[in-house]
Amino acid sequence: MNKLFFQAARETDLAEKRRLSRQSQALSWLRLFIFFLLLLTLAAAWDTNALWLLLLAAALALTFAALLRRHNRLGEQRILLESHIATLSNFLARFSCEWQSFPVTGSEHLRDDLPQAQDLSLFGPASIYQYICAARTKAGRDRLAAALSPFPRNRTLAKKRQAAVKELIARPLLVLELEAAAALLPNGHDTKPLLTVLGAKSTDMPMCCRPAEPAPGTAAETENDAAAVSDAPNPTDGNDNIETASAPAFLNQRQRAGTAFISWVLPSSLLLALVGAAMQLIVWEIPTAIILIQLILSLLLGKRTAATQKPLADMHRELHLYEMLFSRLEESTFQSSELKSLQETLHDGEATRSLRRLASLADYANTRHNIIFLLLSNALYLGDLHFARRVLNWQEKASRHLGNWLAAWAEIEVLLSLASIGLVREKYVFPELLEEGGPRLEASGLTHLLIPEENAVPNGIEAAAGTRIITGSNMSGKTTYLRTIASACVLAFAGAPVPGEAMRLSPLYIFTSIRVTDDAAHGLSTFYAEILRIKNMMTFKEKSLPMLIVIDEIFKGTNSADRLVGAKEAIQRLTGPLFLTLVSTHDFELCNIKSDSAPITNWHFEESYEDGKILFDYKIKEGRCTTRNAQYLLKMAGIME
Repeated sequence: MNKLFFQAARETDLAEKRRLSRQSQALSWLRLFIFFLLLLTLAAAWDTNALWLLLLAAALALTFAALLRRHNRLGEQRILLESHIATLSNFLARFSCEWQSFPVTGSEHLRDDLPQAQDLSLFGPASIYQYICAARTKAGRDRLAAALSPFPRNRTLAKKRQAAVKELIARPLLVLELEAAAALLPNGHDTKPLLTVLGAKSTDMPMCCRPAEPAPGTAAETENDAAAVSDAPNPTDGNDNIETASAPAFLNQRQRAGTAFISWVLPSSLLLALVGAAMQLIVWEIPTAIILIQLILSLLLGKRTAATQKPLADMHRELHLYEMLFSRLEESTFQSSELKSLQETLHDGEATRSLRRLASLADYANTRHNIIFLLLSNALYLGDLHFARRVLNWQEKASRHLGNWLAAWAEIEVLLSLASIGLVREKYVFPELLEEGGPRLEASGLTHLLIPEENAVPNGIEAAAGTRIITGSNMSGKTTYLRTIASACVLAFAGAPVPGEAMRLSPLYIFTSIRVTDDAAHGLSTFYAEILRIKNMMTFKEKSLPMLIVIDEIFKGTNSADRLVGAKEAIQRLTGPLFLTLVSTHDFELCNIKSDSAPITNWHFEESYEDGKILFDYKIKEGRCTTRNAQYLLKMAGIME
C-alpha cells in the first residue's frame, strides 16, 4: 500500500460528501415545500370538506414522512462518511510526524519497574502504541497493550495473528470500513456496565506488564510479568475471559408468570373497553379505571426496570454500531484461522440478530426519557412491563454470548491496529518465529517504525548467543540501531509485520537499559538507576530463559575508571549461551573483552568528512570504530577553537 491510495480514497470520499450535502439540501427544500403544501391542502379541505383534498393531504403527509426518513438516512450516511474521511486522514498522518498528535498514547500502560516500554517507545507520546492504535474500546486498547510486550507471547497465537493481519492488509477497504464505523463509538468505550446489567461480566483484559505480587524490580516479578503476558486469554480459546453472572432479578419465576398474564390481559381489556365505550356499550369510567391500574402497576415496577433501562438507554447508539460491525464481520469471507474463529464466535448466538433485538430495547429505554412517551406507553399497554419481560427473554437466549462477542471485537481491534503497519509501509515482512531453543536473531533491511520510511536507513543483524560491542561517534546511529532491533522483536512477538526485508527470531525476553534517568523522589542517581537495571538482568538470567539484552552507553553516569571496571564485569556476566547481548559504548577499551562462555565481537558506526561537513551513513559495520567526532562537534558549536 502507498500514500497515493489513501490520498485518492480521501478525495473520492470528499467528493461523495459534497454530493450528499447537495442532496440533503435539496431534500430539505423539498420537504419544506411539501409541508407548506400540506398546510394549504388541509386548510382547503377544512373549508370545502372535499374528500379528494383529504386524500391529497394524506398523500402529502406520507410523502413528507418519507422525505424525513430519507433525510435522516442521509444524515447517518454523512456521519459515517465523515468518520471514513477521518480514518483516511489518520492513515495519511502516519506517513509523516503528524501521527504524534493522535490523542491515544497508551501512557497509562507505562510502569516504572518495567523500563523496556519507555526505552523502546512502546507506550506514551511519540510511541509505537500511539502510531498503530486503532482500538476504540477500552478492552481493545488493553489487549493491544498486552500484545506489545517485551516478553514473547504464545508462539501459536502470534502466528495466528500474523495470518489474520496479512489477510487484513490485503483488504484495505474492509479495514477502513471497520475502523471508520468503530471510530463512532465513544472514546475508550467500556462495556462492563452493559455486561453486568445483562448478566454477563467480562474479567479484566490482561494489561501489558500487569504488576505481580513480588516487590518491584525483583526477578520473581519479572517472571510473573512474562507469564502473565504469555498466558493472556484469547477470545477464540473458549470462555477463559468470561464470567457468567446471575441476571438481575427484575422478577422471580412466579412473578414472571403473573406479569406475563397481566401484561397481555390488561392492555387487551383496555382495547375492548375503549371500543365498547366508543360504541356506547359501557361507560368511559371503565377504560379510565384500567388506564389508572396500568399506571399504578408501572409505578410499582418502575424501580426494578430502571436499573436495566439506564445502561441500555445510555448505550443505545453504541449497540447499533456494534450491530453494524458484527453484521459486516459475519457476512465477510475469511481465510485465516484466527479471523474464521472470531467470526464463528459471532455466529455462535447469532450476534447481529441478537444485537439488533437488544438495540431495539435500548431505543425504547432511551425514548422512555420522554415523559409523555413514558406515560402513554405505560397507560395504554404497560410498556415497562413488556420491556422487562423482553430483556429477561434476551438474557436467557443471548446474554451468555455477549461477553464473547465483545471480546472477539477487542481482538479484531488488535488485528486492525497491527495491520496499520503493513498498510503504510512499502517494505515490511512477517518474521519467522522459530521454535524454542538458543537465542537466534536474523534480520535484514530493518528500519524503525517511528521514522518516516523515506528517511530511515535500513540495517540488519545476524546473531546467536554472545555479545556485540557497538562503538561509534556521537550521532552515528548506535541508539537508534539498538531500539530498531529490540522494537522489531516486540512487534514480531505481537504477530505484527516488521518494517524490513527479512527476519527470523527465537523467543527472547527483552531487557533494556537505554533511557536511564535519576529518581530524586527515591534518592537514586542515574548511575545507581543503571546499576539496578543491570542487576535485574543478572537476576533474571538465573531463570535460564533466552534473553535479548540491550544496553546503550553502559555506565555512562560515572567516571571513566569506574565505568570501565564495572562495564567489563557486567558484560562478562551477561555473556553466555542463553544471552544475546548488544552493548553500545564510547570506551574503546571494552572492545578487547573476551569470554569463554560465548563469543564477544565488535561492530561499529562511522562518519566521514566532506567540505568541512560531517557525514553519517548510519550503517552498521563489522569491527571496532576508529574515528572520533566529539572535538569536531564542539568546534562546530563554538565551544572549542
